Amino acid sequence: MLDSGLSSRTVQYTHAVLRRAMKQAVRWGMIPRNPCDDTEPPKFQREEIRSLDREQTRRLLQAAEGDRLQGLYILAVHTGMRPGELAALRWDDVDLEAASVQVKRALADGKFSSPKRVLKAVGV
Repeated sequence: MLDSGLSSRTVQYTHAVLRRAMKQAVRWGMIPRNPCDDTEPPKFQREEIRSLDREQTRRLLQAAEGDRLQGLYILAVHTGMRPGELAALRWDDVDLEAASVQVKRALADGKFSSPKRVLKAVGV
């Protein structure tokens, strides 16, 4: 599967599904043992996040001009906030006089939770 170009994560998911199916087949007496127990799925390798370079950032902000979410794009570019942190912002998290933003919560799976990190961005 990896040789055909699929990601290691896709192969892991496939292995997990097959392993569960084979486990059920063993329980039902259809096969004597689970063949997936003799295999090892590939290790998940996260790709390193590549940030935008100066030219890409300029083009993004230029394309966002006039968009109703322009301020959100500017904030994302200048602070590095995660999408869930940006989505959970409230006006009381923003201090316009001090030009600062505090991350107090994050939105994940439709629920608010504590952010992965505490961030106070100043001068944004």
